[in-house]
Amino acid sequence: MEALGKIALGAVVFLLSGFFTAGPTGNLGFGLVVASITTSMAVIVGNAAVTRGRQWTPWMIYAALLWPVALIHVLVIGKDEAALEKTALQTGALRKCPACAELIKAEASKCRFCGSAVEPVQAPAATPPAQDVVV
Repeated sequence: MEALGKIALGAVVFLLSGFFTAGPTGNLGFGLVVASITTSMAVIVGNAAVTRGRQWTPWMIYAALLWPVALIHVLVIGKDEAALEKTALQTGALRKCPACAELIKAEASKCRFCGSAVEPVQAPAATPPAQDVVV
């Protein structure tokens, strides 16, 4: 998701959580405090999920609804190695060794797993890939 979409989703979470919290109490200040905490935790959980190979948007929505549970959940889940490998291959930071098929750095001249000599490849400029990782 683009940065603008993330900002828009954060604003929606902020407004909805503030509205629903301030509505019953009639205290707008309390609603804004709750909205700030909820939005901050939702963004933190979403970013933590991305570092584990998960999608940002579903995790942010999950955290907006139940952020204490989502925070524990995202800290406990393991990394999605397949998704992280796919991202690394797409960005060009890593490539597969032709001899053993293990992931090695693009600039490597020797595989660290099997020891075979490989032709170094110049890594492309760092551009973030699209987040198409399945949760």
